[in-house]
Amino acid sequence: MSVDWTKYPPLPEPPMLPSWRDTPEREAYWQELTDFEPLPRFGYIIYVAGLIAFLAGGAYLASGTAYLFWGNWLCAAGGMILIVFLLAVFTRCLYCRVRLLKKYGFFMLKLRRPDLSRTVTAILSARPDFDEAEFRKYWPAAELADIALEIRQWGRETWALPDKMLYPNDSLILFYEQKIIGDDEDYEDHFLELGVLLEEIYDYDLTFAELAELALAGRKEWEQLRKKDGC
Repeated sequence: MSVDWTKYPPLPEPPMLPSWRDTPEREAYWQELTDFEPLPRFGYIIYVAGLIAFLAGGAYLASGTAYLFWGNWLCAAGGMILIVFLLAVFTRCLYCRVRLLKKYGFFMLKLRRPDLSRTVTAILSARPDFDEAEFRKYWPAAELADIALEIRQWGRETWALPDKMLYPNDSLILFYEQKIIGDDEDYEDHFLELGVLLEEIYDYDLTFAELAELALAGRKEWEQLRKKDGC
């Protein structure tokens, strides 16, 4: 999404931040790797069927000699399905790696993204102390300021976010380059309940305003559905 900054009051200039990405080639490699699906969805259905058969066979064998035939048969069938599934996943993943090696000319296990925590700490340390009245001045509507305050509070409960001012045009880098002190799953759940996707929550290309607007839109939609259902 894109923010209509003309609706916002005048904002301080955003801080200069170093690039947080790896090289373009390695980023492209990693994106293709993370987008790759080892197997189509029905492949996992086969995996579940094999696991159920294997466990059922084990249960038959544990129950007594009367079920030895079924137990042995189900264990063998389930075990074979699981082995074929794992081989298929391995083969597909190997194929993906070979294809990427041929395309990019290198192999990688992880991204080499720089540690920005010191830069972020220095930026926030130079900011004025948080003041709610001042914070609200930078948002175009009270409801948007309200949810921005909620997001800031969720961030402070999850990361060691200092009690400093944050502005709508701040990069989300300033949220997440802190030491984790809480449960990030709880933090994510707040947004997921509002329909904000994980890739949006942690997207460093987004600003605080974009995240707040996504969360507010999700909350409004959720409230409309609740009213429609008569809750």
